This record gives sequence, structure tokens and C-alpha cells, in this order.
Amino acid sequence: MPNSQTPLWVSMLLAGIALIGPLGAACITTKRDDKRWSRELARERERWQREDSKRHQDLSHESRMNWRDRRVEAYSELHDALMLWLEGAVKAIDVTDAEFADEIDSMNERAASVRRLVSRIRVVGSRETEGAADRLLGLVYKHYSRIKKKQTVEEISEVAQEIYTGRQALKICFRMDLGLAGVESQVYS
Repeated sequence: MPNSQTPLWVSMLLAGIALIGPLGAACITTKRDDKRWSRELARERERWQREDSKRHQDLSHESRMNWRDRRVEAYSELHDALMLWLEGAVKAIDVTDAEFADEIDSMNERAASVRRLVSRIRVVGSRETEGAADRLLGLVYKHYSRIKKKQTVEEISEVAQEIYTGRQALKICFRMDLGLAGVESQVYS
């Protein structure tokens, strides 16, 4: 063997190292890419969860605000209908016998309106508000019955005072439902 020639096993070893080097580097790069991919995927999942949570909170907030708006509308309509009914009740006490039948019909329509609005309160209101509205509706019909029977002003006034007290209790329930329990009202009624 001449001195300038390298042994075969050295050439084979160098060829093997030449092949193993790029293959090893490819394996190491693949493992690093897999780890990087896993980290990116985990970050994306976290971001999606945050976005889903935010979207859910936004929808939940919108739903609560929509529900609150419906309550405000129903409560204010019931309050207005009660005020109209009470105005009619006061007017019915002072009318002549000729106008009495017309005023009773008008009161009956107003009472039906109050009844419809109490039904709506049963849907959008809390249990406490529903109970207060039902009690007040019972008082309205009790008062209506006394006016219709032409009872004395003292007997009618007794029920009118109960209606006033019931209306105040209902307003407190309204304010609790709307989250205004500690806030003073600027409207005096």
C-alpha cells in the first residue's frame, strides 16, 4: 500500500460521518420545529379561548342589557297604567249617576290594561316583583268592585290607601330588579 493512500476504513468512516451529519441535523431541526409548532399551537388555543370568553362576556352583557331594557319598559308601562287607573278611580267617585256607567266602562278597560301589563311583569320581573304586581292587581279589582257598588268614600279611601302602599312596594321591587335599590329617585309621585 502506498503511503499516499488512505485506508479504506477511514474513507468509509468519513463517508458515514458525512451522511450522518446532515441526517442528524435534519432530525434535530425537525424536533425543534415540532416543539416550536406545539408552542405556537398552545398560544393560538389560549388566544382563541380568550376571544371566545370575551365574545361570551359581550353577548352575556348585551343579553343582560336587553333584558334590563325590557324590564324598564314593562315596569314603566305598568306604573303609567296604574296612574291612569287611579286617576279614573278618583274621577269615578265624583261623577253623576248619568256618567257613572261610562266611567265604570272606562275603568274596566284600564283595569284590563293593568292586568295585561301584570302578565308581562310575570315574564320579565323577579318573583318578588311578580308577587307585588299580583297583590296590587288584586287591590285594583277590590277598589274597582267598591267603586262599582258605590260604597262610601271612606271604604273606597281605605282601599285607595292600600293601593298607594302596594304601588310603593312595587316601585321598591322595580328598583331592586333594575339595580337601583340604593339610588334616590329624582321623580316624585
